[in-house]
Order: sequence, then structure tokens, then C-alpha cells
Amino acid sequence: MSAKRNTDNELWYTLKGIKQWLIQQLDAIFSDSVLMNFFSGKVRKVILYIHNRYNEELTAETIGRELSLSGDRIRHLFKEEVGRTVTDYIIWYRMEKVKYSSDKKITRYTRLRKR
Repeated sequence: MSAKRNTDNELWYTLKGIKQWLIQQLDAIFSDSVLMNFFSGKVRKVILYIHNRYNEELTAETIGRELSLSGDRIRHLFKEEVGRTVTDYIIWYRMEKVKYSSDKKITRYTRLRKR
């Protein structure tokens, strides 16, 4: 079996490969260019604000102050367009960042251990 075939098998037939593919897809979904196609400018700004400041204390009100919108307006637009609350999205995004960071550390540790 060729090296290319082994790579394809790992991508689609292991959890690690499927997870890598899914992470790539999520990154593409939430990239700036794709956001422009799916969400209004206001919701895009909220999402990008969350992505850039996820490690800070965030609420709809704090985001609203920075973007000159009310917290209620942000909550309404976000739920309508994204399909989840701002708080749920912040929690989800933080968890994804931790999972991604942990996976990178585990992979790095595994590589060092194999040496």
C-alpha cells in the first residue's frame, strides 16, 4: 500500500483523522470569508470579537459596549442567525480552543516520547 493510501486511510478510518478533518471544516466555517456569506455584519462582528477575546470575561453587554449595540439586540440577532445563545457560543468556542490546544500538546508529547 502506498504512503498516500495510508494517509487517506488514517484520515477517514481513524478517530484522529476524522477529528482533524472536522477541525479543518470548522475552521473554514468560521473564517472571515465564510462568515460574510452566512451572517449579517453585526453578527459577524460579534463572532469575531468572541474569537479574538475568548479568554476575557464576555457577556452580550460587554460585547455590545464595544460594538455600539445593546446586549438585548446582540442576543436577539445572534440567536436568530446562529441558532444558539451568545453565552452558549462563547462556552462552545472556549471548549473547542481548549480541546485543540490539548490535542496539540498531546501530539507534541507523543512525538517527543517516540524519539
